[in-house]
Amino acid sequence: MITTSTPFLVTYILLWSVVGILVIAVFALYHHFGEMYSNTREGRGSQGPKLFEEIGSVSARTLAGESIELPLKGRPTLLLYTTTTCPLCNELIPAVKDFARHRSDVSVVVVCAATPGDVSSWANGLSQLAQVVPDAKRVIAARYRIDATPFLIGIDSGGVVQTKGFINDATALETSRELLFSTGEVRDD
Repeated sequence: MITTSTPFLVTYILLWSVVGILVIAVFALYHHFGEMYSNTREGRGSQGPKLFEEIGSVSARTLAGESIELPLKGRPTLLLYTTTTCPLCNELIPAVKDFARHRSDVSVVVVCAATPGDVSSWANGLSQLAQVVPDAKRVIAARYRIDATPFLIGIDSGGVVQTKGFINDATALETSRELLFSTGEVRDD
């Protein structure tokens, strides 16, 4: 019969505790460096579809049950990808509502990664001003290579991506609109 001494058991438990802490630390560092990369120019540039190329189409259904094809044909569009669990996305709702209300020259489509019920509660009247599309299975996110939110894609009337990137306030919406229409197609209201 093998007997173990108390000091051996204590050191054995301490050893495995240290191994567990190291594993957690490695995953935390991996997450931290991933976040750092996504905030660099290269990380932001790798998100979403390629600039100045025609964006592929995808079928979607709005909260109102309307079937649409993204991007909207013949109309400049700001496509905003969000999720109901993103605090910054929640803060952007009033700015998006205001933008959609005052900028009739641009279609606003908000794609939200959640179930239709959750998106309906989250959108809080946004669907009256913009087209809101639930993306519970993240099909649209995968199609357009979007991994982080809130992410905006500016698409001209010909379906070509003119601007893209992370967005954090109303000023970024206006800047995206200006970049989208720097050719002078759209008049200022």
